Amino acid sequence: RVNAEIVLELKSGHELLSIITNSAVESLGLKLSDEVVAIFKSSSVAMFRGESEDENAFNGVVKHLEEGKRNAEIILDIGEGETLVAVMPIGKYALGIGEKAYASISPNDIMIGR
Repeated sequence: RVNAEIVLELKSGHELLSIITNSAVESLGLKLSDEVVAIFKSSSVAMFRGESEDENAFNGVVKHLEEGKRNAEIILDIGEGETLVAVMPIGKYALGIGEKAYASISPNDIMIGR
């Protein structure tokens, strides 16, 4: 196998799946229960109205919404003081502040660091 599946447990209890290469796991010297940092761009996060139980889907409430010229920044409160931020093109979302929504992130878009 070329890739490794890394499952991170967040403070909120959510699990975040990252798929990285085995050589990256080796280079980082990763072991079970190590503390790591997950890194991804806000443009890799998509948000949708409602709830989901899919892998790497995080249910929450829209906390902040700011529209710019081309994009909107959406902040989703997923509990325990954790938030996820998405930057999405104007017109590609239908969300409002206080609405239930979920964020989705592809495991391939998540980097792991120490």
